[in-house]
Amino acid sequence: MEYSLNAQQYEQNGQNGYPPVSNVVLYVDLAKVFDSYANGMQMAFQMGRQAKTDELCLTPGQKVARPSLPPAASGKNYLGVYDHYAYGVYDDEAKYSNSLAHWHGATLNTSVFPSYEEALSYARNGVAASRGVDVGSIQPLTNRLNWRQQA
Repeated sequence: MEYSLNAQQYEQNGQNGYPPVSNVVLYVDLAKVFDSYANGMQMAFQMGRQAKTDELCLTPGQKVARPSLPPAASGKNYLGVYDHYAYGVYDDEAKYSNSLAHWHGATLNTSVFPSYEEALSYARNGVAASRGVDVGSIQPLTNRLNWRQQA
């Protein structure tokens, strides 16, 4: 790609002692730009994973305690989940287990409810109390179930 600009507009009409520049050509190697972007994103991802591990105070291979959904006597059970940063409602134990790496283990709270509305209320009120804000200021869930929503 080739870009050019009129550099005379940036000069003071040759008053600075230099002759006016008539043409400036700038070459951009997009392959290098995209490669640098990809490397930067990969590095940021790795730093984020390390920060999360450090925040949870985990050593490699250590697992977070996983509360599980008890068998439902009749119908479905819902797990209300919240920590200091997010909340959610789960009805699938496997999806909850897969999401545990994203929850803040030190402030993680869970409780089982027979209805979705009770689990949602528990999680929303819990994260609001944890953050010291009004429940109305907490963003609604983007997805109804099996989703961790940033508060």
